[in-house]
Amino acid sequence: MNTPHIFHSLAIVCAVFTATIPFTANAQSAHKLLRKGDEQYTKSKYSDAEKSYSDALKKSGKDDKAAYNLGNTYYRQGDYTNAARMLEDAAKAAKTPAERADAYHNLGNANLKQEKYKEAVDAYQKSLMNRPGDPETKMNLQLAKQKLQQQQQQQNQQQQQQNQ
Repeated sequence: MNTPHIFHSLAIVCAVFTATIPFTANAQSAHKLLRKGDEQYTKSKYSDAEKSYSDALKKSGKDDKAAYNLGNTYYRQGDYTNAARMLEDAAKAAKTPAERADAYHNLGNANLKQEKYKEAVDAYQKSLMNRPGDPETKMNLQLAKQKLQQQQQQQNQQQQQQNQ
């Protein structure tokens, strides 16, 4: 549940970017910042990776990979609010169903950590629409549904107690 899906590895980045030449100066520097962030993330240097991904996002505009990786970096640092914001941006900007599924899955994880169970259920369902049958997402969806039901029951009990 807590492990973000990673779709943005160094090998994928290199293959994708070498296939799409020519670059602008901004795209090249954004690409270098993404690679630098990947190296820092791999070494668990999350605050350094956060800066690299944030700088890459500034240079490239709405880059789904930078937003996704920045979201995962926030998540690793326990900043679930910013993680959710970036992962939602990444999901909306994702170019493939697999990338969208990963972003929504991780968005669900960030919402689950914040006890936003309704939002977590929604994110996991969107992930499954993009990657039907993913066992980890299915498991997390069931957990989020259980937590949501428990939360609703507690709210109902509190409401009943206040009405008495």
